[in-house]
Amino acid sequence: MPSVSCPVNLIHCLLVLILAGEPVSSDLAAQSITETKIRLMADALRARDSGDLELARRNLLKLSEMAPDDPAVKRLLKDVRADLADEKVRLNSEPKIGSPAASTNLQRAAPAAADSFEPLPPLPDPAAELAAMEAEIEAAAAEEETRQMGLIAAARQEAYDAEQLADAGRFDAAIARLDSAIWSMPENPLTAPVIAELNAQRDDVVKAQVLAKQVAKIERAPVTVAVSTTSERDPIDDLWAGARADYNSGSLERSRDALREVLALDPSNQAARRLVNQIDDELRANPEAWRQQTRRSLISEVEQAWRRPGTAAPPSKEAGYGAAARNPLFEKLDAIEIPTVSFNSVELQRVVSTLSDLSREFDNGGGARKGVNIIVIDPMDRRPTVSLTLRELSLKRVLDFITDSIGYQYEVQTDAIVMRPGGETSTLDTEFFPITRSTVIRMTGIGGGLASGGATAVVNDPFSPAPVATVNAPGGGSEAEALKQFLQQAGVDFLQQPGSNLAYDGSAMIVTQTTRNIERIRNILNRYNDVRQVEIEAKFMEIQEGALEELGVQWGIAHGINGDP
Repeated sequence: MPSVSCPVNLIHCLLVLILAGEPVSSDLAAQSITETKIRLMADALRARDSGDLELARRNLLKLSEMAPDDPAVKRLLKDVRADLADEKVRLNSEPKIGSPAASTNLQRAAPAAADSFEPLPPLPDPAAELAAMEAEIEAAAAEEETRQMGLIAAARQEAYDAEQLADAGRFDAAIARLDSAIWSMPENPLTAPVIAELNAQRDDVVKAQVLAKQVAKIERAPVTVAVSTTSERDPIDDLWAGARADYNSGSLERSRDALREVLALDPSNQAARRLVNQIDDELRANPEAWRQQTRRSLISEVEQAWRRPGTAAPPSKEAGYGAAARNPLFEKLDAIEIPTVSFNSVELQRVVSTLSDLSREFDNGGGARKGVNIIVIDPMDRRPTVSLTLRELSLKRVLDFITDSIGYQYEVQTDAIVMRPGGETSTLDTEFFPITRSTVIRMTGIGGGLASGGATAVVNDPFSPAPVATVNAPGGGSEAEALKQFLQQAGVDFLQQPGSNLAYDGSAMIVTQTTRNIERIRNILNRYNDVRQVEIEAKFMEIQEGALEELGVQWGIAHGINGDP
């Protein structure tokens, strides 16, 4: 049988054609099928070239089962079957070698064969056959590329539609479109970038869907405002927290005592009851630890009893009279420092506006509200002008200089600073100042009252400190009048301020004054509230008489004891 050798390039082209007929899959099973096709095609071609047509036919039959629509496999199988049929006919027509009939037939047929010899048909041109196959492969490849480009274009259109659906809030439909576009394309180097883009777009749509659900959930959730105050705190929670802390630190007895208090307040508290039982079990299981804990407790009590008395800390100025009600604007006025201000015949209203802006700019406090509000009340519409230049001063000092220069005054109220012309009635406040007896004595010099008809204060307490000032109390020697006169001399005006007054009930002063004067009184009382502390230490020792006789000490010499005179 004539055989035609197949070039290696032709084999490669056939393999490419086979692969082009099937989409490449990233799945492991698809890769195995492709490798099997390549192996069967190579084995079939090698068997045909070597003359083993039966092996070539079997391989091609297996290959046709895997790729029934492959034209190249069909053509090769047809050629192999034709070659097998020709080979069978030739073998049947030839006589067996060595038989008489065969030799006779050969002798008879020799002249006839010589007379009837016909030339074999010409073999096909291999070059022409290769060119035809290459043209067919190129056409198939071009058709496959056109098909894949169409799939890519359709996938991009699906991606655009999915984006529009996602913008409209239809996330499920957008995800379905993207999944359809991804599964419609085979995986190969040409479609790999497009598939990656579609997967990234799908992930973005999924994230947007999750975010939209969270936003919708937050919007649907009811708004609750929880207000927690110290007065609403449950004492059981405090006891439970302390018991847990003591238990974790190893103080089992203290923890058990706290838990018993919890059970006294809430007998149905099962958690506290379980922890008490657990502590009891631990103490019974380890009596040595219980003994050590009791020992530490007793030693702590002894150390507490032998601790030397300490010196009490003097009260701070921040915690002085009325500190809890102190206006925070006073602190802001002292804290805000303005680098420089310069006014040359500027109206007061513009000066106030400038100072308000500067207070916001240079307010370095940690509060949410920056700066201070400054208001001018001028019923007569005087519009005074300010001309001064100041540097490196606090806002309080700047206001002092400005108001003094134009004859105005200012009041620090709870939420604003009010400036008005001097001499007009200002808003008066009433403040209570608890005051000790020693402070009254130091301020007025009055110990147990005044002598009848005299104006000189007589101090009845021999242990009271020396009076700082001696005030002549008018009209009967009232302590309230003495305190008022003392504050008047200290700079608090009660005479020129209409409506101002001071009353003293023996334990507190009730003062009605302007805000600035109340602040002055508070500062004065803070200074007089400073109490000097002393430390007194005493030790008592019990010894027997005669224990120190070797030192020559005679304990009863001054009392006529033991026969001494």
